[in-house]
Amino acid sequence: MADIDKSNLIPLSETHTIPLDATWALPGSDTPLASGYLPGARVFDVATLKAATPLGSRYPDASNIAAQANALGIAKDTPLLIYDRAGFFSAPFIQWSLQSCGHAETDIVEGGLPFLKSRGIETVDTPHSAPVSAGYTPTTPLCRGVIMDELVAAFGTQIQIVDARGPGRFHGAEPEPREGLRSGHMPGAINLPLGNLLAGNKRLHADIEQRIANAGIDLSRPIITTCGSGVTACALRYVFEKLGADNVSVYMGSWAEYGASDAPIEV
Repeated sequence: MADIDKSNLIPLSETHTIPLDATWALPGSDTPLASGYLPGARVFDVATLKAATPLGSRYPDASNIAAQANALGIAKDTPLLIYDRAGFFSAPFIQWSLQSCGHAETDIVEGGLPFLKSRGIETVDTPHSAPVSAGYTPTTPLCRGVIMDELVAAFGTQIQIVDARGPGRFHGAEPEPREGLRSGHMPGAINLPLGNLLAGNKRLHADIEQRIANAGIDLSRPIITTCGSGVTACALRYVFEKLGADNVSVYMGSWAEYGASDAPIEV
């Protein structure tokens, strides 16, 4: 999305756009998080959604998404401005999750709360308290998800599998943070760590298209994104679609599922 400044955050209440804090950190992570919340922000519990979603599901648990949306006073037609306090990490996952329930009016703050604070946006100490609403009913997904059988069927085809994990994990040189997982990557996968696409302010690099091309990725061909647990896979999906790709799917099971299976791997 375009740069955000104070002038176009002020009208949020007038346009009925709700800021949605979608912060999540991998357990044990030391990633710094910005303090505070955007005025009027509701907090989506990403950890609860992930815990409610069985490994191997095509999409996150729709009943949990609906229950959280209702509790936050969010209707299906509510415009949402989604951000996270890490910068650009888990917000795309919640956007994709909401889109999997048919929620169309979503946008993401690239750079998240750290970027907004650097632009002088004021924050508050506590999130907004919303009354319970009714009627958030999941409908036809507006995004694509694949399950493991479909991922494996894509091996050796024109479909590109793009892995957002770091190169150490991708090549099996570093252990996985989750116990019991093998090391390596899916056959034929392309490594594109999310961090390689982000500048110091956690916004997308100005030369992001060149970085993607240098990785050997063709945005005109179908893509399946993957990562460790499905979160940064959604960030790659956001980036690819922002740049015009129109056939991008997310493998939500990612290495948490694949690495625990007996499916083939490469290092």
